[in-house]
Amino acid sequence: MKGVSPLVSSLILVLIVLGVGSALVAYASSALLSMKQRFFAESSGEVYVQTHDLTLLATYINSSTLYILLATGGTPAVLQSVYINGSDYTSRCVVLVNGVVKSIGTGLYVPSESFVSLVCPISSGASIAYVRVVYDGGWVVGYAKRIG
Repeated sequence: MKGVSPLVSSLILVLIVLGVGSALVAYASSALLSMKQRFFAESSGEVYVQTHDLTLLATYINSSTLYILLATGGTPAVLQSVYINGSDYTSRCVVLVNGVVKSIGTGLYVPSESFVSLVCPISSGASIAYVRVVYDGGWVVGYAKRIG
């Protein structure tokens, strides 16, 4: 009896793997398209998605001041309130948007791709603080620790 040469068996194995891989890619592609159509409402051929992103970059305590550094992504956001250890600090914090002093008031519009710095007073004995910033897309949270 003759056997199959290693070269031919390797070629057959490669063809089988490529065939199975192609079938998996086709299946995944159709499944993703189906999922996209379920999650996004389509109107006149356009997909409308409204997202607001705000990223908490850093929080820290220095002396008796808490610093909160945020950034918006590709869409603008509206800051609504700031909570430190569960207490509303919205009116006590100084807000800088791209270096310009602003006030949150009833809602502070922050343009896309902007840098936001919140400077809030905190007791000089605080070594850690729980921070929550509420905006129109939800909220971001973090812990601030003393750095000096």
